[in-house]
Amino acid sequence: MALTPLLFSFDRTVDAEPKSGYVFNDFFAYYSAATFLKQGGDPYDHATLSAYRSSLGHDPIAKPLRSLYPPWFFNLSGQFIDLAFMPAYSVWVAISLACLMVAAFLVWRTVDPKEFNPIAALLLALTALPIIDLLFEGQASALLVLAVGLLCYGIGSSNLIAAFGFFLLTLKPHLFLPLGVVILIRNKEWGTLKPMLLGVALFTIVSLLTELRFPGIHGSWWQSISSPPLQFRTPSISYNIIRLMPEVSAPIIPVVLGLVGGVVGYLVTKRRDFKGSLPILLCLSLIVAPYCWIGDFMILVIPQVMLGAYAQRASAKVKSEIIYLIIATQLTALIVTFSFVRASYQLWWYPCLILGLMLLCERRLFKPQRCEAQ
Repeated sequence: MALTPLLFSFDRTVDAEPKSGYVFNDFFAYYSAATFLKQGGDPYDHATLSAYRSSLGHDPIAKPLRSLYPPWFFNLSGQFIDLAFMPAYSVWVAISLACLMVAAFLVWRTVDPKEFNPIAALLLALTALPIIDLLFEGQASALLVLAVGLLCYGIGSSNLIAAFGFFLLTLKPHLFLPLGVVILIRNKEWGTLKPMLLGVALFTIVSLLTELRFPGIHGSWWQSISSPPLQFRTPSISYNIIRLMPEVSAPIIPVVLGLVGGVVGYLVTKRRDFKGSLPILLCLSLIVAPYCWIGDFMILVIPQVMLGAYAQRASAKVKSEIIYLIIATQLTALIVTFSFVRASYQLWWYPCLILGLMLLCERRLFKPQRCEAQ
């Protein structure tokens, strides 16, 4: 029943080309921008790209489709433009689900390599509220989930795997400010410096190759991200504060929130190892993000999968309590969203809800792994 509104909108858009501003919206942004780039256009020129998208049937009033992803992303999204839209979308969703599955498996095996439960890991990854947005909008957030999964598995075991995770985080680095701050501060303790440098090297090489393929594209990208969409209606606490305090300069609020999030993240996790710190830092990062979209909350399936893996090692009673808490949390989010939420920016509370779930489980149900006192 909760999916009924989405299914109605889906029914209106199952043509060969997308005509809705909501269903398929994000993938349409990737698909049309890559097509425009192949035809010699600038995917970061919002005016000309909007005109091109309008010619394909997109309603520009429904939702602005501004390109902010780094140029390397077009090497990926450009692989689909030789397909018709719906087949391309289907392949994209399949890849997204595969990314979620791989990330869930990696995270579970990192937490509990001896009792790996692939079915439980998959169910936990696919039962989070943002999965609806990922499937119906075609968000690229599954790549970020994979990035965090690679970091979780790779840090401390494989610098190359972790480096690829750092590289993928460049898709939306603004979503990981507290995580990045704490990783930088504790790079010696956690062994993150080498994979970070390898990730930077990979980003540099791929960017140079992309620039050779599309001359001038990085200049356009830099100009685009120099004006971030801080005042777009996004489900971030930053935007909601800006909306309530219009007299305050918009860039000041996310900067202050980012700094506070970094300090809080460091203080809360200073006695933990990387694995024990990751869930809280992910929640804090999305809480203080300058801007975000509902699909970005998909990153929070990582803490949910970690809870399941921890529960696997607990008693039957504790395992049941964790499962019930996860189900209750997601049902609460689903009911509140479809009963009371009328605009996406009103979902700012979801990362706070998952953080509360994490803290409750840590206090009540299990002891997180911590580093020895230095």
